[in-house]
Amino acid sequence: MLQCAVNVSEGRDERLLALLDRAGGQTLVDRHSDGAHHRSVFTFVGEAAEVLNGVCALSEVAATQLDLTAHEGVHPRFGVVDVVPFIPFIPKRQRGDIVDFTEAEEAADAFSVVATALGLTVARYGNGGTTLPDLRRSLRREQDSGRAQVINAKKGIVAVGVRDVLIAWNLWIDGTTVQPLNDVAAALRSNHLRTLALELDGSGPTPLQLSCNVVGPFELNLTEIVKRTRSLLPAGASIKQAELVGLVPWWTLHSTPPGEWNFLNLTETSSLEWRLANGRPAPG
Repeated sequence: MLQCAVNVSEGRDERLLALLDRAGGQTLVDRHSDGAHHRSVFTFVGEAAEVLNGVCALSEVAATQLDLTAHEGVHPRFGVVDVVPFIPFIPKRQRGDIVDFTEAEEAADAFSVVATALGLTVARYGNGGTTLPDLRRSLRREQDSGRAQVINAKKGIVAVGVRDVLIAWNLWIDGTTVQPLNDVAAALRSNHLRTLALELDGSGPTPLQLSCNVVGPFELNLTEIVKRTRSLLPAGASIKQAELVGLVPWWTLHSTPPGEWNFLNLTETSSLEWRLANGRPAPG
């Protein structure tokens, strides 16, 4: 079984988002859209062939309907279909379970062929090789130096990866500015946590966001990140709220006291396992 979290450079146009939703099919179990980032994360989980078909169908719509040259948003991006990671899925996985990446590797290879046919330039990362942050830095250096490869400017580059489970999660911060938050983000970074301080447009005081990718969710829980962040924030600053982007493995809920779920933006329906069994919740 596979999970895939497709990052698409569209987070505002509900007509286009509805087209992408319909294209995803039955294994599309979640969509998280953000207007400030101008980005959506489409989460798929299920049998490998069905997930691959859904990801390919959604990517075809994105490649034909979206235009990177007209895109603006706070989140860095290189393509209309920006990141496509394939992740082995083990229901109710425990720490120490053996993970087989064979299906994920095969799906990444197959998707790369489809993406190329759609006019997307493919860049590969993951599974013991180049990390996504390293790949982004390399692509940015190529752009800045003028040595970037020739690509379709409207469609751009898709980063196709094979990786283990990851939790994408944001903390909204009040009472400080972006530079001190940059220092907090740097202090938090580890082998299990990637962080980025973001300044978002908005009315009134500029909202700040600490973007977190928990790449070691079986080693580091969300409660620990909150405690550590609070200890690092400057005087007068506080965490306003948390925001889950996509879904989490069952392990995250199992290892977090239910009394903390509300602040951490977790619910029973937040797990991949719940969505696999029940599908997407009804709106509202």
